[in-house]
Amino acid sequence: MPRSRKLASLLVAAAAALVTASCGGDEPAATCDGGCALPPSPICDGDTRISFTPGGECVDGICQFPPILTDCSADGGSCEAGACVGPPPDPCDDVDCDAADIAPVCDGDVVVRPLTPGTCDSSDGTCSYEEDRIDCASFGEICDDGECRRPGNPCIGVVCDDPPSNGCDGDIALRYDGTDGTCDPETLDCVYAADEIDCAAEGAVCFRGSCIVPDPCDGVVCDSPPEDTCAGGELTDYPGAGRCVDGVCQYTPVVAPCDEGLLCSGGACVEPDPCDGVVCNRPPPNVCDGETLVIYAGRGECTSGFCTYSSSSRDCTDDGLICDEGVCFDAGPCHDVTCLDAPEPACDGDVAVEYSSPGECTAGLCNYGETRTNCAATDGRCIDGECIDACTGVVCGERRDPECVDEVTLLRSIGASECVAGECQFPTTIETNCDSFGAVCREGECIVPDPCEGVVCPAGDVCRGDFVVQREEPGVCDEGECDYRGVETLLNCADDGEICIEGECVPPGVSLGPDDLVFVEFMPLPTSELVSDQWLEIHNRTGTRLNMTGISIANAEGDSFLVGEGVVIEPFSSLGIGAREGISPEMTVTWGDGAFALGAAGDSLVIRYEDTVISRLTYDAATWPYGVGVSAQMSAGALDGGIPDAISNWCVGTFPYGDENVGSPGFRNAFCPFE
Repeated sequence: MPRSRKLASLLVAAAAALVTASCGGDEPAATCDGGCALPPSPICDGDTRISFTPGGECVDGICQFPPILTDCSADGGSCEAGACVGPPPDPCDDVDCDAADIAPVCDGDVVVRPLTPGTCDSSDGTCSYEEDRIDCASFGEICDDGECRRPGNPCIGVVCDDPPSNGCDGDIALRYDGTDGTCDPETLDCVYAADEIDCAAEGAVCFRGSCIVPDPCDGVVCDSPPEDTCAGGELTDYPGAGRCVDGVCQYTPVVAPCDEGLLCSGGACVEPDPCDGVVCNRPPPNVCDGETLVIYAGRGECTSGFCTYSSSSRDCTDDGLICDEGVCFDAGPCHDVTCLDAPEPACDGDVAVEYSSPGECTAGLCNYGETRTNCAATDGRCIDGECIDACTGVVCGERRDPECVDEVTLLRSIGASECVAGECQFPTTIETNCDSFGAVCREGECIVPDPCEGVVCPAGDVCRGDFVVQREEPGVCDEGECDYRGVETLLNCADDGEICIEGECVPPGVSLGPDDLVFVEFMPLPTSELVSDQWLEIHNRTGTRLNMTGISIANAEGDSFLVGEGVVIEPFSSLGIGAREGISPEMTVTWGDGAFALGAAGDSLVIRYEDTVISRLTYDAATWPYGVGVSAQMSAGALDGGIPDAISNWCVGTFPYGDENVGSPGFRNAFCPFE
């Protein structure tokens, strides 16, 4: 702390003491009733002593005493209990490190002498010395009592007159004849000669130096009968202790059938287990409780012969979905649409059209079934959706102007007309094919058209693959085709990792719709239980090659990572992403060593482009098909169309990889073995 700040702190503490008139602040403030002659006791603030001047001043009925500050550390001391105390004495003050009284010693054949004077350690007052070492062996001597001496006979004075008792070395009997032994000059041990007898050669064993034939049952205790067993509904029991015969324990069995109603299992007569052989692997189908999806676990538990299955719930409305027939799904624009307003009958040329009600909703629009009646089939015509006589109200003139039947046929009539089936017919009609001489029929004439008629060549940018075609000026029509030569330039969006949409280079994620990218496999619990061995896969459901620039993946904790610029997923293909490289040879994209990880007990994973959610996957260990060293995978049959987080589309991985793991990192998923 800077000195100015420390002084300010001390003054604050002193000011507190002025009004409390006590060293710790625990006593009541001193009033002025008895005068202000007696100051508070000194106190410590760190290594600063605070004392108070006698003869204080009475302010508002409270005695205040000016403080006096003393820095105890100035002389190397400290403040304790309101007093300055000096530094502790040096442990080496009275220590004399003179090695004159330390005798030489032997280290093997090396004489070790301490060199004086030594050095005192000021932390504990102990002495340490450098050593002078003399190797006696270098001049043919040995070290003895700290001195080099010439060697003599080490066995002089050693008496070997106490041979050991007869004994055994395994099944070899050792017998000593009582003669004196000899001294080993290297170990100074006495060595005694012994007669050796192989007891095993006589079928005996050695015991205290003698060969004896043992009883095979000696020491054998028969108190471990065989386990009780079951065979054909009968219990084989071995009661009581056994007996030893030639070293082998024999036990007498008792065989009896189990009582009625009991069965023999595991060496005992027991009540039959109603769950024996029952496999609980057929859970009830998922159901809807209002808009809540009730999901049943794939494995149940047997109790009293009946299977029960745990369940979990999911509110479909959390994802903007509805629940129907055990599935959360997007109800689409037809949800709550009723088609009860059929159009009035109408005419389609000479066909009377009536509409059925109610209709059917498609893409949010009502479609009504049609009943079509061809009025012309009965020489009638259609008026206001009804068939009437075709000639009703028809007045035929004396002649008809030339008319175009289609783009190439010109009709001209001669003579008076009469109504037949609703049309005025002329006795003579001349038909001309305009196309035969390169013309078209327009307003009753055959004319040669201008190929650029109606052709507009506007300016503006358009897309050609991943190129932006920039047209700053309008083009020119030439023989019916637009010519932009000289007024257009090309810009390759792929140079910046982007794509062309509506004449602009944009990041590829802009064009992605819901579930165009989905999660299709994940490994939250590798056998190593290390986050660095986790991985996941995402799948491109579109028919185009996707550049992943700007695409991020996040977990329920909000930790996320960018997939990476330049990473590409081919159409209808998957991309494996691991915490590190090397999880499998096919997996090269990683999320690195950031905070992102897969929740082992459950998680909610999201694929985003900027703030737009493309797909979401929520899983939990209680209901989802994964475990230690086993991934969860979406069935290959659901990759390009299944609901991403519908658990019915998922099963466990099937291919072994790495160190006892099962999954398909970097490879296409298998088909799930759905039951």
